[in-house]
Amino acid sequence: GSIEARVRPRRPEEEVCADADAMCFGGGYVSHRDHREVGWATVDAVAPAAGSPLYFPDAGEAHHVGALLLSGTFAADADDLSRLAAPWATLPGLSGAVHGEGTIGGTTDVPDLPFTVRSTAIDVDGQRIGVVAMDARLVGTAVEIARLDVDDQPGVLRATGMVDYLTGAYDVEITGQ
Repeated sequence: GSIEARVRPRRPEEEVCADADAMCFGGGYVSHRDHREVGWATVDAVAPAAGSPLYFPDAGEAHHVGALLLSGTFAADADDLSRLAAPWATLPGLSGAVHGEGTIGGTTDVPDLPFTVRSTAIDVDGQRIGVVAMDARLVGTAVEIARLDVDDQPGVLRATGMVDYLTGAYDVEITGQ
């Protein structure tokens, strides 16, 4: 049967499918052609077909899916760092820009998300903090930090360790000057 006929009776708020544009995951896994094709078919089925009674009228009552989530890779840029930090810290004078990218994997219960973050010069209330470069992995609620550099010439602070973003628990080693 059609994908619309499977989506409409379940009436999901969210639908997850393969990112049809993602060719590689994690630097070594190549997405199979059938996964990419199913990704495209699901995107077309969910938006707009499942939500419109004009598409596939015999597939059940039309249902608008609230969010279509694509598994695979991601990239994001942020320049409102105060808002980005808001869940964890109140830093109204935080300024700068960051770029993050990674690969989405794992399960809904235990996400596995290796990612990198790079920034422009970051300031807090006009005081330079430095340029941030981080390689890390989110596993469940823990962020495993393989490398975090804060470069504020002439010195560089380096950190490695683990931070649990849900509990706030951490085990981090910081070196440098």
